[in-house]
Amino acid sequence: MKKIFSIVLMLSLVASLFTVTPKVEASTATFIMPAEGTITSGFRPSHRPNHNGIDIAKSGVVPIKASASGTVIYSGFHTNSDGSPGYGNFVAIRHNINGETYLTKYGHMKYTPRVSVGQTVSQGQVIGEMGNTGKSTGQHLHFEILKGTTNIWAADTHAVNPLNYIGVDLGPAPHQYDGTWATLRINTASGGPVNVFGNPGYGLKGTLPNGTSYKVYSKAYSSDGHGYFDVGNSTWILETHVVVTPYRATVDFQHAVNVYNSPNGAYKGRVNPGETFRTYGARDGWYDLGQSTWIKAEYVRVVR
Repeated sequence: MKKIFSIVLMLSLVASLFTVTPKVEASTATFIMPAEGTITSGFRPSHRPNHNGIDIAKSGVVPIKASASGTVIYSGFHTNSDGSPGYGNFVAIRHNINGETYLTKYGHMKYTPRVSVGQTVSQGQVIGEMGNTGKSTGQHLHFEILKGTTNIWAADTHAVNPLNYIGVDLGPAPHQYDGTWATLRINTASGGPVNVFGNPGYGLKGTLPNGTSYKVYSKAYSSDGHGYFDVGNSTWILETHVVVTPYRATVDFQHAVNVYNSPNGAYKGRVNPGETFRTYGARDGWYDLGQSTWIKAEYVRVVR
């Protein structure tokens, strides 16, 4: 009996060594639902064509969470410019996702928001509680997503249906060749706007706000040796005021591909299927893979 018990105990110990704990996959959603509740009004229904978001309602104490990581650009009580009720206690957050700018807006909070302007928040962080302040007829959260703008009041032209973005992985998508090869984000030490020029180093054109993102078309140097990036329409920004992220190009062809020292230039070598490179230039349907190694755009899959 003692021998049988020992054998059973040993088998139990061995089995325990091979017990597998189920793996829980992390969420890949770029935006998450900001609050629990029932959607009581959708995005621009026929009877509310100017409703640029969705309404989520629930009774009791309901936390409101940041739908994505970002920077708070508005936090406080909002009324319209004519003095009429607006969003009430309200937060707006700016997000930079794969080189694209998004804004999320959270209206009618019960109390003063828990976050302040300039604060960095993480996805899921509680920023307030659902309430009934401003132009509201019952406790709910009014939630908006704006795409491609830093102007929180540009919902009429930039709002998108949040339900098309919540729970969706907006990971890198293939980039169609358009003469760009990187994105940059303005990142000034002061947090203020940055000067932009018509040429590298001269011809002041105006300013662009801190935190915004743009595609990069080219890089050039001023007469005093400072680097500038062109973000389109001959608008140049000093390199010390930006963070630049080159695109990634993966060779997407069944055979090795020739590379050259310039577009249609001298043969330089070959790259293999599946190899991935950063891009450092784009011209005439070609990408520079670094050190003046150029490849035709048709042979690579580029993401940004």
